[in-house]
Amino acid sequence: MNIKTKLTKIGRDPKKNKGYINPGIYKGSTLIFNDFKSYVKDRDRKDDVAYYGININPTWNKFERAISKLYGASDTVATPSGLAALVIPFFTFLKNGDHVLISDALYNPTRHFCEKILINYGIKINYFHPTRRIDKFDRLIKNNTKLIFLESPGTATFDIIDIPKITKIAKKNNIITVAD
Repeated sequence: MNIKTKLTKIGRDPKKNKGYINPGIYKGSTLIFNDFKSYVKDRDRKDDVAYYGININPTWNKFERAISKLYGASDTVATPSGLAALVIPFFTFLKNGDHVLISDALYNPTRHFCEKILINYGIKINYFHPTRRIDKFDRLIKNNTKLIFLESPGTATFDIIDIPKITKIAKKNNIITVAD
């Protein structure tokens, strides 16, 4: 299906939206239940039932499904900010004692997160210049390097990283690569 056609159809279901072309927008985080027993029943279910606004929100869910369909992804996680999105892979793939290599053309709030929060979890960080000595990049890898974080183009500097070269080195060393 053509991208323009996809964009006009994804997420639109007038039958489910009471005749409206676009889905409604749900705001808020608090839901009301008839009683505590009803709340507990919904909270303990394994399927997608809202028991608190941050776990299930029809607006977010429809947006995530639309993005997944648009890009052919198996799933999408929408976050309220870029920084929230960037934090997810750090906490997903790293643990105490791990090492991460980060391109030194970083968005300042991400740098702050790494230097003020991530290190408190016992995670070691090293920065590398995004364009210099990439031919010797594999020398930066340690036994405990678990993640390489790239930002390209770099914030403020607009440096372009040789992503194919770095990901090839990462794959050879069984290291996860995350790019922003």
